[in-house]
Amino acid sequence: MKKISVVMPVHNTGLLLNKSIGTLEKQSLKDFELICIDDASKDSITLQILEQYEHKCSFLKTVHLENRVGAASARNRGLDLASGEYVIFLDSDDEFDEYLLETMYDRAIQNHADICCCGYEEFYEDGQGRYSLGIHFPKEYGTVTKEWFNIEDLDESALTMWTSAPWKLFRRTFLQENDVRFQTLSSSNDVYFSCMAAILAHRICYTKCDRPLIFYRQNVENQISANRNPLNLLEAVKQILEDLRRKHLYVNHVHKVTAFLYEHAMYELRTSRNEEQCKKFYYGLRQFVAEHEYEVLLVSPRFTYFKENILKKEYDSGWFLLVDDFEKQLEMQADDLIEKLQGYQRILLWGMGKRGEAFLHFCKLKEIDLAGITDRSNRNTGDITKYGVRIIDTKEAFKIADFIVASNNEIYCFLLAEHTEIPCIDLSRYCPY
Repeated sequence: MKKISVVMPVHNTGLLLNKSIGTLEKQSLKDFELICIDDASKDSITLQILEQYEHKCSFLKTVHLENRVGAASARNRGLDLASGEYVIFLDSDDEFDEYLLETMYDRAIQNHADICCCGYEEFYEDGQGRYSLGIHFPKEYGTVTKEWFNIEDLDESALTMWTSAPWKLFRRTFLQENDVRFQTLSSSNDVYFSCMAAILAHRICYTKCDRPLIFYRQNVENQISANRNPLNLLEAVKQILEDLRRKHLYVNHVHKVTAFLYEHAMYELRTSRNEEQCKKFYYGLRQFVAEHEYEVLLVSPRFTYFKENILKKEYDSGWFLLVDDFEKQLEMQADDLIEKLQGYQRILLWGMGKRGEAFLHFCKLKEIDLAGITDRSNRNTGDITKYGVRIIDTKEAFKIADFIVASNNEIYCFLLAEHTEIPCIDLSRYCPY
């Protein structure tokens, strides 16, 4: 038995596949198998790359499908063929840190975990270079337990912090025993799989927040995410709730699943490229919310805001496109944010963007004193903002601050990795839209 089975659906990925498999070839952990499910590729470059790697790499197995079945069915096929103790599902246009498999496997074994999560970085490339779109870590769970957690013990937001992407390490017998499979949908086909796995897992752990291990490529034309149908998200959630009823787990988890839907529905409404699909999705959501309004009592102001608007306002009002008001979002969650800041005497804001500006105004309205504001650029140090807060050098900031408010996720991840001695919060958790 191999330690890990890597399942990778492949469809006309071209030269990107060479980079992807190349980063797996360099893995520090050698005891793994890579199962490539070629989903009826017609691109000769893709087929040549698969053939070349299969000849030179003993860890690679390729299955060629004559007719295209889609990513979900391809992953299920790969799962059926997997023999590893753990299995991970990776995409053929992404790239991977050389310590990805070793780090995740060691962490999972150490914590006797059914699932292990890791950080990832979004990026895109063009003719001019490579650009980062942000780094994301499974950081929020770290406040729950030191080493591992269980979704059962977390609040309604537990699944909203859970990316549905299947690039997590799963104990293979856990998936088999619970019959967790990918749903055959044109998009959102990993929602059912990831959410059900999270709910059913006894232990979930995460790697350290020191560096991302997966590099998630954006801006690829044939990506599922670039051609998604928002209606699939609603279908996936309905299937989750139906199966939770069957497993007698509905009451314990309906709030978490509904919160997951609300959170991801906002993204779908704001990014969908198909007006007709988006409108059907909107009124499907309205029906869902109306049916569950008295059954599901969510306490987050953000979820309340979503529920009230979708029940009262018509699609053509476009209210979901007008929520880019960070000040309004901060006000919605004012009580929770103020509670987080209580007890600290020298609160510092890190970041001078629009979210930081909204927080400065928020603090002025709530009469919250800030010790200063800083930024890695160290521009305009010594100046006073229009809100009366002094701009200070980063070195001084670390000397005086007993609490730091990071204005975005990238800054928060930097602070977590480099300055763990100072407590901090990610402001984008309070005003995400």
